[in-house]
Amino acid sequence: MTSPLLFREYDNLGYNLSYSDWEALRPITCAFSGHRPQSFPFKFDENSQALVLLKKRLAQEIEQAIQDDYSIFLSGGALGVDTWAAQIVLKFREFHYPFIRLELVLPCTGQENKWNKKSKETYAKLIDEADAVIRTSRQPYFEGCMKLRNEFMISRSSRLIAVWNKKPSGTSQTVAMARNQGLEVRLMDARGEMDNQISLDI
Repeated sequence: MTSPLLFREYDNLGYNLSYSDWEALRPITCAFSGHRPQSFPFKFDENSQALVLLKKRLAQEIEQAIQDDYSIFLSGGALGVDTWAAQIVLKFREFHYPFIRLELVLPCTGQENKWNKKSKETYAKLIDEADAVIRTSRQPYFEGCMKLRNEFMISRSSRLIAVWNKKPSGTSQTVAMARNQGLEVRLMDARGEMDNQISLDI
């Protein structure tokens, strides 16, 4: 499947494959969704015990996905859950599961333009270490670009791991989209507790 909005940035990774070829990878592809740091009680406090525990639970969910034969992980590259999940996947790839892949699915050019220096450096490192980088738009930020990115990730995945604070948001929309398309949704709240029975009213 080819499109002017979907293109490869690094290596010959086959993003010009047919839709049926992409479909064949869905059973082993898992996507992430979740909030930016400011939507959590701990906000940008990297030393918060609550964040440490949330990352631990996220790591457990990712490792369970690997045990369930998932080997491709899609992250949108945003601050917060996207970044934490991507970092965990990279650590697992380095130390325990060298066969897994991290693919960043970026919604626009310059996603990081307004971030602070440390966040920009983290973002650049993720891009350097990812197995693939896909942009769903060549344009700078525009209304709807995040939804386009989320739709792409859901269309390629069979499981979604999401962290949601129970408020209407892009994450709640992505979870609803995933459920409507029959993905397995592994949903945790802001404390990392599992709650896959949450009903979404959006």
